[in-house]
Amino acid sequence: MKSPRMRDKRPTVFMLCGLPTSGKSTFSRQMTKEGKACHFCLDERMIRNHELTIDDERYGELTRQEKEHIWQEALVALAAGQDIILDWSFWSEEQRKTWALRAQKHGFLPHVIYFDTPLPLIKQRLTTRNEKGDKNRVHIISYEEVVRFSQFFEAPSDIETDFKLTRISVEQSLTHCSQSLQIE
Repeated sequence: MKSPRMRDKRPTVFMLCGLPTSGKSTFSRQMTKEGKACHFCLDERMIRNHELTIDDERYGELTRQEKEHIWQEALVALAAGQDIILDWSFWSEEQRKTWALRAQKHGFLPHVIYFDTPLPLIKQRLTTRNEKGDKNRVHIISYEEVVRFSQFFEAPSDIETDFKLTRISVEQSLTHCSQSLQIE
């Protein structure tokens, strides 16, 4: 899964940013299927390892612990020259900066991919996702919760300079995102 690049050959840490059902996991699964990166999904880990919902009072602390476990595994893949995807929401500028600096500290390239998806489309996707009910891979949440989350979400801005930033809009096909990002 080594990813050749035209310029910088260092492995990339892709950090997926967006609200629930914005397209993060679909994108990362496509990248993994194409052999372009290793996918580390926080939701799947939390469900598999802890069987908790996001409403559980222990969720926050266990999430922090799980992110550290993921990072240790990711470092092994990165050291082997593989690009990796951190599939959690990176909701704040502070989180994005912290993780970008962690990547840079180890000599890797941080790249935030922001899924700019409007709430009406999120509502439609959320309904479909919740109806499928794959509780082994995703948290079942209500649209009202997503709206509440959106009030705290800090979309990445151009003033955040600790990483490369790519915005993916609704108009872009997720199946062609890796091509448009020039990810090989």
